[in-house]
Amino acid sequence: MTSAAWQKNTVSLHRLFSTGARVAFAALTGFGCAAIIGAEDLQKVDCLNAGDTSCTADAATGSTTLPTGADDGEASSTDAATIAPTPDASKTSDDAGEKPGSPPPVDAGGTVDAGKDAGTVSVVDSGCGSTNTTSNCGACGNVCNMSTSTAQSCNGSKCGYTCKAGRASCTTSGADLDGCECATPGCCAGGSCQTVHANGQGKSYYDCNAVNTYNEAQARAACLAYTGDASQCNLLLCVAGGYNLICSTTSPTSCGCWDFSSNARGHTHVNSAPGLSNCWCPDTNDSAWN
Repeated sequence: MTSAAWQKNTVSLHRLFSTGARVAFAALTGFGCAAIIGAEDLQKVDCLNAGDTSCTADAATGSTTLPTGADDGEASSTDAATIAPTPDASKTSDDAGEKPGSPPPVDAGGTVDAGKDAGTVSVVDSGCGSTNTTSNCGACGNVCNMSTSTAQSCNGSKCGYTCKAGRASCTTSGADLDGCECATPGCCAGGSCQTVHANGQGKSYYDCNAVNTYNEAQARAACLAYTGDASQCNLLLCVAGGYNLICSTTSPTSCGCWDFSSNARGHTHVNSAPGLSNCWCPDTNDSAWN
């Protein structure tokens, strides 16, 4: 073998070993030949004599017969080494079975598996889009009630309302989907609706007192519901019975009185003529208020 050929084969060996590929290579010298099988296996195979034209590896090793070159130890075109695909050293066993470009696994709770893709934040679609709308407030299908309010909103967990006149949203637990559920202008302790009272003259008033509570404050509230002006409702003494009542003494249209202290308490009388002289004491035959 010439010096140039030896250098050429040496360079080829170095390249083949550095890539870790499995190759088959044959070299002839004046003393023998060797079959080199892979970068990790080196086996010498005896040749019959220096004059042989080929060298065959042991069949048990699974090696392939390597033909010699046509001249001076140089390999012919049929001597080209066959290189198996080089395994990707960066690919680990953890990646087995995954398709390239596939997203990280998601568990049943909707969270992204930390695994190899730790640091990458993935948002799992809830299935209905954004959950900060009045159609899906806090969760899919949570619809904010629109029938009792003039405007609705959602902060991502709870509905908010601008209630219609005379209504209030008092129970605000959870997502508050029931809108302005109270047909009263305000709320009482614990999120309950106000009590609705009848003033006996076709009007209602609201507070957190039980019905059939009779005192001056309640009589004034009944009178205010009638007149719409608290200054027209005044405390009077019923001369005939010597008891107190509230009357709309300064109303420009009529005088109404609400008894809260006599045996006729809870009754009201309205005279269609205005002025103090037209304010009459109620009796048990008159309309009831509560």
